Amino acid sequence: MGKRFIFFIIISLFFNTMVLAAPGAQLYYHQGHLCDQIVFYCPQQLSVVHGKTNFRQNGRALVREEYVIKGCLISSDEVMHALGRINGNGTYCRVTKGADGRIKLVFKYDPTQVTISRHDFESIQRSKGIVFMVEKKNKMVPRTSSKPVIALDCGHGGKDFGTTGIGGVLEKDLALAIGKKVERVLRKQGYVVNMTRNDDRFISLDNRTTKANKGQADLFLSLHINYSPRQEVSGIETFCCNGNLYAPKVKMFAQKDSQSAGLGEAIQQSVVQTVRQKHSLNDRRCKRSVSQVLMGTQMPSALIELGFCSNPQESARLNSVAYQELLAQGISKGIHQYLKQI
Repeated sequence: MGKRFIFFIIISLFFNTMVLAAPGAQLYYHQGHLCDQIVFYCPQQLSVVHGKTNFRQNGRALVREEYVIKGCLISSDEVMHALGRINGNGTYCRVTKGADGRIKLVFKYDPTQVTISRHDFESIQRSKGIVFMVEKKNKMVPRTSSKPVIALDCGHGGKDFGTTGIGGVLEKDLALAIGKKVERVLRKQGYVVNMTRNDDRFISLDNRTTKANKGQADLFLSLHINYSPRQEVSGIETFCCNGNLYAPKVKMFAQKDSQSAGLGEAIQQSVVQTVRQKHSLNDRRCKRSVSQVLMGTQMPSALIELGFCSNPQESARLNSVAYQELLAQGISKGIHQYLKQI
C-alpha cells in the first residue's frame, strides 16, 4: 500500500505540474473608439462566478460587476500588469490575480455610458476563452481620411517566428515580404495602408488590433503561412470570425462578422483565380472560426494562409519573388473588389 500511495503522489504531482505549465493562457486587451475587449484565452475549460450590484456615488447611479474566473492559468505578471486599469467614458476596470490562481475582474461603470457583456468562445486552435465587451454608448468618432484605409497585418515577427518550413524558411519573413508587396500595390491604387509592422519586430496581437481600430481602418487583413506535418498538404485558405460569437447581444459585431465573410470570400477567390493563371493550386476555401487577432478588430477582417511552407512545391514558390508578386496582385484585387461592393 505504501508503494502504491507514493506512486499515486508522484503521478499527481506530475499532472499538476503539467496543468500549471499549460501553454496558451493569455490575457488580451483590444482597444477601440467604440468598444474595448478584455479576452481570457486558455487551453482548458473555464468556470466563472458572477456578481452584480447597483450603487450610488456622488449622486450618480452606477453598477459594479465582479467576475471570478477559475481555470485561466495566466502566470505572467507582465501580462497582468499590461492591462492595469481601464478608465474613461464612465468605466473603471481592474484585474487582479489571487494566490490560488483565480482571476478577479471588477467593473464599475455608468450604465448610461457603457454596456458590459460576457461571451464564451472556442478558437481555431480549440482553446477556450471568455471575452468581456465594454461598449461605449453615444460615442461619435469623426472620420480622419477621405480615402479607404487598409490595415495590413504581417503575421508574427521578432521573437515570434511563426512556423518553420522546408530549408528553415520562417513564416515571419515570408509574411513580411509578401505584405510589403501588397502595401506597394495598394498605395499605387490610391489606398491608405497602415502596416501593423514593416520590419522584423514582435508586436502583440492586441497592439495590432488596437492600431487598426484607432486608425479607423475600413478593413483588416492578416497574412500568414501555413504548416502541416504531412508534406502533401497544400493550398490557400482564408478565415473570418464565426458570426455566432457575440450574437445576438452585440449588434455591431454581428454586422462586422457578416461583412467579414464577404471580405474573406472576395480575397480567397481573387487569390486563387490569380495564382491559377500560372500554377495549379488547391482551393481550401474561406472558413468561419475564431482567431484572436480577428476577434479584436472592429471592422471587417480576415486572415489568409497563403500556402504551406511544409509542402516542397509551395515552399519553393513562396520563396520566389515572382510568386510573392502574384499573391500580392491577387490580394489587392480581392480587397478592391470587396470595397467596390460595399
